Amino acid sequence: MKSFFTAKMQTPFATYYIDLKEGENYQQIRNKYSVNTSVGGSAIYLNTLQDCIEWIESYDEYLQERAKETA
Repeated sequence: MKSFFTAKMQTPFATYYIDLKEGENYQQIRNKYSVNTSVGGSAIYLNTLQDCIEWIESYDEYLQERAKETA
């Protein structure tokens, strides 16, 4: 699978990596964006760049809340 677009977004809570994947694998992922974070976990696959940004905003809010709880 090849990456045809890559982006990196950094927040105070994590770094996010977005790749546009083109091709096929066992999950039949074709023309999907994958999002990975520096805080672990698996990649998630979304249909649009806007979906990626919204997911990152939501996940970053979650990390912010967790940081407040543990402070």
